[in-house]
Amino acid sequence: MRFKVKYLTMKNKLIYIISAVAVIAALGFAASKISLPVAVSETTVTSGTTVSAESTKTVWQPLSTTTNLTEKITEALSTAIFSSTEKSTAAKETSVRTTASETTVAATQGRTLPFTIPVPTIQIPDFRPETTTAAPITKPINGEYDSSCFDSTVFIGNSRFISFKNYGLAKNVYAVVGLNVDTVFTKTVAGSTVTVIDELNGKDFEKVVLMFGDNECGWSSYDSFVVKYSKVIAAVRERLPKAEIYLHAVLPVSVNASATNEFGCNNTNINALNIRIEQLAAKEGIHFIAQPEVLKAEDGTLIPEAASDGIHLNKKYAKAWIIRLADKIIYKTGG
Repeated sequence: MRFKVKYLTMKNKLIYIISAVAVIAALGFAASKISLPVAVSETTVTSGTTVSAESTKTVWQPLSTTTNLTEKITEALSTAIFSSTEKSTAAKETSVRTTASETTVAATQGRTLPFTIPVPTIQIPDFRPETTTAAPITKPINGEYDSSCFDSTVFIGNSRFISFKNYGLAKNVYAVVGLNVDTVFTKTVAGSTVTVIDELNGKDFEKVVLMFGDNECGWSSYDSFVVKYSKVIAAVRERLPKAEIYLHAVLPVSVNASATNEFGCNNTNINALNIRIEQLAAKEGIHFIAQPEVLKAEDGTLIPEAASDGIHLNKKYAKAWIIRLADKIIYKTGG
């Protein structure tokens, strides 16, 4: 006898099973030694959250009692019904199950009943804050110098810095011939009525470049120079507390200018003073800018053609100098 079952409802399944049990009870006494097929189900776990549908294999084993016969035939019928239903259901659902995981669950009479619970795919929103990176400052096209890169920078110092203003290389220049760490608090720039240091009042400069030392090379005590330079730094911080401060080394002078030794401004004293300025910058936690190599000859002195007097730069070398400053403090290339 073969049972062919297709698309049965649960109610019909139970009716078939009950009818089969009744028949089995009537025939049980005469068939105690009949061997019947027994469905053995195997379940494979394919992932942490998904269990595959059962695979069923059939084995034959002898039955010794009417009770065993009844149980085994009932199980065989149930297996056939459920297996048929599973196949038809799986065929229908294959086209719609694309992303949901399924879990085969269940149970009745000690075996699993086939029905599926779709597990929705949960997408957890990304709560990490969006980060934006500011566009880097880039050099002008073709390497041409653009003085606007220093619009938020101020230069304060002696006549070495005056060349920046005279040649139109920077607009924020407060420099005076002969200015030193004492007179920065008393002298004024041409056309102004306030002291050089007070030119910073009410301004919003982001960077301050200081250069002192040319007019202090002949001082008897460099310790005194360092103490007074510290006061200049404190005054700048008071007026521009958020600004970056740079201490520029004293530039070299030419061989001839060094030999003249005017006001003690020779390369030996300049080099000694620059060591103290670098140490001061480290102590104050601010930047130090060394002598730019573009201005130096092989022996460390100023290139002769850079300045007619061996001290104050002409336009060509003043421009080369400020380009190196832009590389270092604006474009951050360390030039």
